[in-house]
Order: sequence, then structure tokens, then C-alpha cells
Amino acid sequence: MQVVSLLDFTLSKSNLSSKTTIKQNECFLDDLCRYCNPYYKLNCCLFKKILKTQLKSKKVIFENCYSNNCINSSDCCTIINERIFGKEKKIFIEYIPEKSDIFTVDYKLNKPFQGFKQNFIPRIDLSPPRNMEAQIEIIKNANLNYLAVSLQYFMSEDENLIIKSNYLKQDLHKTLKYDGKILLLTNIWDIFCEKLLKKENRLRLIEELKILKPDVMTTLDANFYLGQPLFITLFQLERVIQANKSLNNSKIHQIGLIPPHPLIFKDLLTYMLKLGHKTVCVPLLEVNKYKNFKLRDKTVGYLNDFKRKFSFEFLLISTNPYVKTYVDCFSSQTWIKKNVSSLEFNEKVNIWVRNLNKSIKKAKLSAKQNTIYNYLK
Repeated sequence: MQVVSLLDFTLSKSNLSSKTTIKQNECFLDDLCRYCNPYYKLNCCLFKKILKTQLKSKKVIFENCYSNNCINSSDCCTIINERIFGKEKKIFIEYIPEKSDIFTVDYKLNKPFQGFKQNFIPRIDLSPPRNMEAQIEIIKNANLNYLAVSLQYFMSEDENLIIKSNYLKQDLHKTLKYDGKILLLTNIWDIFCEKLLKKENRLRLIEELKILKPDVMTTLDANFYLGQPLFITLFQLERVIQANKSLNNSKIHQIGLIPPHPLIFKDLLTYMLKLGHKTVCVPLLEVNKYKNFKLRDKTVGYLNDFKRKFSFEFLLISTNPYVKTYVDCFSSQTWIKKNVSSLEFNEKVNIWVRNLNKSIKKAKLSAKQNTIYNYLK
């Protein structure tokens, strides 16, 4: 067991008022992570909902950490105050996974996806049904071979279920009344990512995917936020790789999902390609949300640089097509996410048609670009 002595934080105790109310998914002690990250690789309470220490030999599973008590609790500041500035002056940590060790998990990919040959894969909404039916009809009329749908639509909030029972009566093609190819996206809410990463849920997921029968799906995801402590990133990376090894037993073609996190991006991309992935994808929702376009451009540039050594296709998801640099293909629902809710239905459909045509055109132009960015700049 490794013992880490706590140094004096420059953060004043006065900032840790026990009267502070902590709302769901909010933490006013985020600054502590700046110190935990480089010095201790500890978790404070930023990602409390998934972390808990269990004292098992050479294994850390933070599912019951004291910081887990911070969820929806006005005692959050009191807990941290007592633990860090009170009687307990040492924190015990077990094995923290090394990045080099994480990528030693070896297996042969059973069903690598060979590529879309389609520059834009439109993502659809499942509700209301009238909108879904109109969107699918638009995609059919555009002569596209693939559409995308998020696994999030089918996930159940019931802890005893994975896929909602009403979606397990028939496969996705019959549910959507669509004869084309379906891409199932797994960049979903953290709470659902966490559910799929649990060992006891992996086999159930595989069995339920046999019912859904998507033609291709992205591999599993987790929280890989840029601002989170380094330790959490490594811990989650280890869990994702183990879960994807289990997912490899399904009979569904897979696309390697790679979060745009500078700490792991290069190594994870190399690892995915060595496993046999022919197509990889990068979710850019958070990057675009915080307008971190420099990171986006460097990430895409690195993908382009890597294509000089490996033959693969890459897909950017949750982002509108843009023509700044070369990209193989995009997938998003931006074509239907304009401010059209107040319009008459037929007018709304006409806007969707125009938006889809624009997205297809931009994606094709992007695939013809020669400009690339150096990842290391």
C-alpha cells in the first residue's frame, strides 16, 4: 500500500464553508483537483458518483470513496474539510494503473468495420415518432446507405435493466422501419457509460445487442474530461479497454472510439489500430461545447499524420461537417438541431432536407481537403 502525505494546500480553509449547498453534478471544490492531479493523483469530489476505494490487493475500484457521499449533499464541504484539514493527514492509495500497463491487454478484433465510404452519416432523433419517420424518409431520398442513432435512446434508468424492455421485442431495423445500415453510437451520458462498464452488465449488453442487431457500433466510452484528475483518466481507460475486450465477443462490426484527450489519444489510437480496427471515431461534443477548436484541429491533424503509416478511416462524431482540414467522414444531428420547433411540420421538414444536403456537401468537400495540422504544434 502506498502512503501519500498531504502537503499544505494554498487553498484557504475559509473557502470550504460547510454551509455551502452542493447541487447535483456540481462541486465547488474543483480547485482541489489542481493539486491532487500533479502531486497525489487522487480524486477529490469532482467525479464522486463513480469512485470508491476497496482495499483489494493491487487493484483500485473507487466506487465507495468518501467523496461519493458528496452527491446531492450539503455536507460535501464538511466531509472534505474533515478529511483534508482535520485529523486525517494521510490518504492511502493502492495500485494506480500505469498507462504502459493498460495497453498490454491483447486480443484479436473479431469484427472490424471496413469503412463507410459515405462522408456524412446523419444521426436521427427517435421522438416524437412523426419526426423520426420524416427524418428517415429524408435519408432514404438522399440515397445514403447509413444513418446513426445513439444508444442513449434505448438505455434504461432502471438499475436492473440495460436496454428498455420495449426495445427488446424486435431489432432496430424493424423498430425504425429502415432497411439501410444502422450505426449505433456509444458516446452517451456518464451514468449510462458507467452502467455498461460494470462487469456484471457486459454479458447482458452483448445478449441484448443480439436483439437490437445494429450493423456497426462504436466501442464503449467513459468520462475523459480534460479537467479531471489524471488518476481518474487512467482508471477509466483501464476499465474501458477491459469492457471492450468483452464486447469483442459480440458479432457486431466495431469502430474504435478514441476520446480527444491529449494524455491518452496517441497511445489509444496506436492500440486500436494494432488490435485490427479499420475505422476509428473521435467524439467532439465537449470540445465544441467549450470551443476548444485548437484541440480539435490538433486532434484531426494527428489523425491525418497517422494515416501516412496506417490504412484506416476516421469518423468525427457530434460535430457539424467543416472544410478546414481533411476528414474522412462525420456523424451528427446538427442537421435537425436548428431552431425549428415553432415551425409548421412541413416547413420544418423542408429545412431538414436543406440542412442534410448542406452537410453532405460540406463533408464531401472536407474529404477532398489537403490541409492538415501538426498534432505536436
